[in-house]
Amino acid sequence: MFIGTDNFSNCKACGKKVPIRLRNCPHCREPDPQLRNCLGWRVNYTKSLDPTVPEKSPWPFRIPSGTRFTILSFIAIIAAAIATDFFVPDLAIELFGLSDESAKVWQGLLHMVMFVVLAICMAAVLKRED
Repeated sequence: MFIGTDNFSNCKACGKKVPIRLRNCPHCREPDPQLRNCLGWRVNYTKSLDPTVPEKSPWPFRIPSGTRFTILSFIAIIAAAIATDFFVPDLAIELFGLSDESAKVWQGLLHMVMFVVLAICMAAVLKRED
């Protein structure tokens, strides 16, 4: 794109987005707010100069600080699913005196609960913050 052909420019005083047709900046009331280069040509709007635009994260998914617990519970559920595959039927039969079929039923119920919680944790971790 050529210099000065866009409909917006940065204000030279506050750096915010300003339409080229305005004579005063609506944010800081600067007269003649369009940013110009060294040759006097108007410069197109640049997000890096605007202080109101948040910085983009290099990661495709932003993880807010409140979901650290979600990530840890996600890892714990995966570890618990692996552990229940190996230990739950034998421990249920040995400790609680359950039969083999009822131990398998309890293991299946435990897996169903873990899959639901795992899906909730994955959705919370992969949720984008806009």
